[in-house]
Amino acid sequence: MSLIARWLRERHGVCMARVDRTRRDLAFLCVGIVGVLIGIFGLAKWFLSYDGRSAIDLSSFVQDPGPSMPGAAMATADLCTTTLACIQGVDSTTLTLRRFDSAQQASAAAATLGGDVRFAGWIVVEFKPGALAEDNRSNFMSALYCLHVGPDPC
Repeated sequence: MSLIARWLRERHGVCMARVDRTRRDLAFLCVGIVGVLIGIFGLAKWFLSYDGRSAIDLSSFVQDPGPSMPGAAMATADLCTTTLACIQGVDSTTLTLRRFDSAQQASAAAATLGGDVRFAGWIVVEFKPGALAEDNRSNFMSALYCLHVGPDPC
């Protein structure tokens, strides 16, 4: 028996089994608290870093194109080249949509394209000259923002 254990038992009547049990319980409590904190921080990091806008599938615009995109068809092979490294592309008679891996890539691509080009998050919209009136273009971009891809979600 150690000197400390003997001193505790003689002076204070403390049983070492009780001290050991208390230490064990305290250790389990500390490990449990650390585990819970790691879980909470992990979830918080996931919630703060997850962005569902990156998962928008442009094929939904082909399935239900609406009046702003007549003749919409998937055109990834034609639109996503080595120059514009998009991951999806949709072409219609009025506009072209391209989706990129990141908002930074979309912004850089929008800056290189000429004409009436706008981007919202991961998506670049290239309006074809004279195909849509400005109010229709604004309405399309508003609808796109309502998918939470732009700065002002509905």
